[in-house]
Amino acid sequence: MAGLVAESRVGQPVQALVYGDGSVEEASVTDSQILVTSYDAVTGHNVAAPFADWVARQPFPASWLIGLPLTEPYWHDALLDGVPTRVLVQAFERRILTWTPGQAEGWAVESNNAGLHYREWRGLSQPEDANLVSLASFELFGEELVAAAVANGVDPYLLAALSRGVSGGNPAATQPNGGSGLLAVRASVADALGGGSLLDPAVNAAHGAAELGRWTADGGADTRSAVASYLAGEQIERSSDELRPLVRATLDAYDGLLATHPMQFTASVDIPADGDDDDDSVVPTPDPGGSLGAGQAAYYSPSYDVAWWERTMRLYDSWGTAIDGWQYDPAGYYCVHPDFKVGERLLLRANGVELTCTIGDTVASQHVSGWRSRWAVELSYPTFSALGLDRNNRVEIYRIGPVG
Repeated sequence: MAGLVAESRVGQPVQALVYGDGSVEEASVTDSQILVTSYDAVTGHNVAAPFADWVARQPFPASWLIGLPLTEPYWHDALLDGVPTRVLVQAFERRILTWTPGQAEGWAVESNNAGLHYREWRGLSQPEDANLVSLASFELFGEELVAAAVANGVDPYLLAALSRGVSGGNPAATQPNGGSGLLAVRASVADALGGGSLLDPAVNAAHGAAELGRWTADGGADTRSAVASYLAGEQIERSSDELRPLVRATLDAYDGLLATHPMQFTASVDIPADGDDDDDSVVPTPDPGGSLGAGQAAYYSPSYDVAWWERTMRLYDSWGTAIDGWQYDPAGYYCVHPDFKVGERLLLRANGVELTCTIGDTVASQHVSGWRSRWAVELSYPTFSALGLDRNNRVEIYRIGPVG
């Protein structure tokens, strides 16, 4: 049944029979000639030969086409056009496959209507944000992770990276922090959030996203500390020896996901002359030299040194999303604003100090609304300190041209 881990039965015949009420009779179909040809160690399920062969013939990767197996393969007695027929059935992440003996070549394996019904039953869907479709489609349990991240207001890339880093996408994994499942969710967290089986990827993703949101909700940008605190269940700056490998693996996965599934940025447009802009998601780019207003600044942890900002700029350049002719900031002052691309520059004034900073990172699209409600700009810690914002956090922001 779904969620239960099975032992490998590669080379053995499929003999289990599943009934309409979900009950299973093991070793019932003794004349079965259909063998198990592969075993998925991530979910702990065997895959029957007709389904493995069908996937191998398709021009798409299995992770995108069907996902991981969620059940064992079963025989089932069904009525096809009124005729009692024994068919083979198996549920995967993205669809249910059936195999009907005697069907014409190319039609024996079917996946259409059953797969749609299954996806609707599981509540699986592609995200509305086009930037997240690749992440949801190609990552293990990507749709569950992206949906949970969006629902809880956390970075979907970070949540997917956490899944990669702590479990490798294994919903049955356990970790040194006492957590289990995709996101190493601790039982105390699940109990506080309503319970449910942590072996269910959707439940695990929902609880994990809510808990991760607890450590990122203050607007801080220190991803390392947020992940470490998430795993430890308490605010910490440095991870313990047993958790450090998980934190490192998550941060590495985060960089990898951003490179593998880069976001596509949409150009800004002007607000109509009458000032009536019905689409609050579209923000104009201010004129060069114009004031962007004033307000509080967020800051990146001091651990994000100049070398980190320069690596990040190179990464955006590799995606083609930095401005032409960008350069590193000559003073090492970096900043972030959702209306500007990497390489553009801002003029900052606060507490009698005036300096320029270079845009070195971006705000994820799903965070822009919350960002605007709290911050006027986001700064590297040296920039934040140089402006005296650790004493009086109010800064004026102006746009200027690119470096050089």
